[in-house]
Amino acid sequence: MRCRWCLDILTLNCFRANLFVVNQIEKCWDNLRVRSTASRFSYTQHALYSHTPHVRFPTLVLTFLSHASKGIAMGVGVVVGPLLASAVTQCYGPRAPFVAVGIIGMLNAGMLTWCMDEPLEDEKRKPPMELQDANPFSFTRLFTSGYNLAAVTAALGLQCLAEPRFVFPYVTLCWRTKYKYDAIKIGRLASVFGLMYIVGALVAKRRMKSLGPRKHATESNLANILAFLAWSKCNGTAGTLLSYALFVPGVRKRDGLEVLGLDLGLENGWGKGEISGMVNNFKSVSAVFAPLMMAKAYAATTTNGRNWPGSPMAVCAAVTLLAEAVLRMSPSLATVGQAGAKQE
Repeated sequence: MRCRWCLDILTLNCFRANLFVVNQIEKCWDNLRVRSTASRFSYTQHALYSHTPHVRFPTLVLTFLSHASKGIAMGVGVVVGPLLASAVTQCYGPRAPFVAVGIIGMLNAGMLTWCMDEPLEDEKRKPPMELQDANPFSFTRLFTSGYNLAAVTAALGLQCLAEPRFVFPYVTLCWRTKYKYDAIKIGRLASVFGLMYIVGALVAKRRMKSLGPRKHATESNLANILAFLAWSKCNGTAGTLLSYALFVPGVRKRDGLEVLGLDLGLENGWGKGEISGMVNNFKSVSAVFAPLMMAKAYAATTTNGRNWPGSPMAVCAAVTLLAEAVLRMSPSLATVGQAGAKQE
């Protein structure tokens, strides 16, 4: 567990430092290159998630708590990453953070290689993968294997579209152009988001025990809707801090649906790694469209005399509302995981 915490922190340091530097670089080619680097660290993080040893947890609640514990470690990375990147950028220029990120990345790779055991027992491992197993559209099975699983998958995909990481580039642009914030202040505001993430993960652990995954997903969606709406109208320092506070109950919004998806997938006879692979595949496809949505919204509301830089946050609020509506189309999901919650 300690190794996993260190890996999460190192990965998030790399990822957040890269994203911070992306928002400080204005050359298109450099921006594209940095984003491709950041995405590699993001997929390292997803790989760690896919190796979570769910078999050790007897209930859905305990599986969720493992996600929340990793969220705390991620929050530490989100705090340290922007501070490190902003300080190095301010002192040595926008290219210097890549040296630091490279060193952290090597530490990440070393710990992953030598300090982390394979959780899957030898007798449960499948034969070597064949070419037909690498199907990028395997996630379609999530939509054709029962109404409940399809509803959970669709809602999860919508949640992935509406994430703070997709609006941060436009928030940063707003801070730089409208409020004239420098790199240090932007880095501090980003780090405060990390502190909020830690608090939110601690809150999620307690709320999940009393609510169960389905009700926790609803509570998280409502918190995100309020936070995004507030952020869309008030995006200065005070408005940002208020929005961060509203995010706290819903910062781990996807965990409840991921736990529900895992349980429903196991009912279909799928393996845990297989389910995780399909879900992460679909989440990645969803994430392809999110930057396009945010860019269209920002461009439409900041040109031709318009001045509403908070429109991407309003889009996220609308998409989150749609995710909750999709969940409510499957009332039977409310009973999934409740027994485990009561036992705890």
